[in-house]
Amino acid sequence: SGFQDTLFYLCEKGPLVWLKLLMEDLQDKNVRDQDKYTILHCAADHGQLNIVEYLVPLLDDKNPKAGPRKYGTEIIHDGMTPLHLAARKGHLSIIEYMVPHLNGDINPADCNGFTVLHEAAYFGHLKLVAFYTGKLDDPNPGEISKDNFRGRTPLHYAAQEGHLKVVKHLCNLLQDKNPSYDIGNTPLHSAAADGHLPVVEFLVCTRFEW
Repeated sequence: SGFQDTLFYLCEKGPLVWLKLLMEDLQDKNVRDQDKYTILHCAADHGQLNIVEYLVPLLDDKNPKAGPRKYGTEIIHDGMTPLHLAARKGHLSIIEYMVPHLNGDINPADCNGFTVLHEAAYFGHLKLVAFYTGKLDDPNPGEISKDNFRGRTPLHYAAQEGHLKVVKHLCNLLQDKNPSYDIGNTPLHSAAADGHLPVVEFLVCTRFEW
């Protein structure tokens, strides 16, 4: 509807005063579209901290999962949360605000087993990765999925994408600095396959230091 479109537009652009006026009489404070993508998803995705700060205290489910949906590419993602979207874009302030308000899992997985930390590592957001590794018991969790990527870790994705600083940070926290996932591939495999020489050199040198 036009009203719903207006709410999403305001959450994307950030004028909180108008959003508050339109939402005063709404019983559902986290309006969603047909894909279960909510206005909180939208605000987190676009880094609108003031709107996230307004919405979160009003909601029972403070980190809802969306349904199957495309996010700027042809790939369909199922189960994405506002935390996932903030992590993709490197919106650390959004993550820092939301995490203390969550009663449950602060590092939830989507329907493919991809956690918020996986997203941050994949997109190379070092400060966000460091935030999560400072809070999680396992700083390098494996994907819990039913496909060939089962067990793949944030370190694998950082290596695959050539994010050397993230690779170094994670390796500094791990005893096994080149772990394999279910089909046997390691971060070194991932870096080599995509031609990321600095990451390959670092991982090879790190192995010789064990």
